[in-house]
Amino acid sequence: MFLLNHATEAEQSAYLSYFPSTFTINTGTLDFLNDPAAQVTGPFRVDDGRAWITYDGPVAYHRGDKGPDRLVRYKMGSGSASPYTPATELDSIPFDDNDELRVLSFDASGTWWFAYDRRTGYLYKLRTWWK
Repeated sequence: MFLLNHATEAEQSAYLSYFPSTFTINTGTLDFLNDPAAQVTGPFRVDDGRAWITYDGPVAYHRGDKGPDRLVRYKMGSGSASPYTPATELDSIPFDDNDELRVLSFDASGTWWFAYDRRTGYLYKLRTWWK
């Protein structure tokens, strides 16, 4: 799996490109978005360049413009680079990611995610909201 980041002045977006095996990757072109062997998810919005790959679909951080910040999970295999079709949002939770409390990672199975509280020094292991 490859997480490809695409940034413009207006917004950051990403694509997830999944290959069933390393033998199916066309190393001649390295065109992860248009390779017929790849299952592509995206584009999907990514703020601050923060996204994670899980078995249940990619999760991205969204900074709330006029609402709360959120962690958003997208449907694997949804969306298209051409014609442009955004990935399907499956679910989300509000999360105030700041200097004191920060999302660190998701485990690949999609069962757990980890957040660090800088004030207390605690590392939290949390069950994902979709399991």
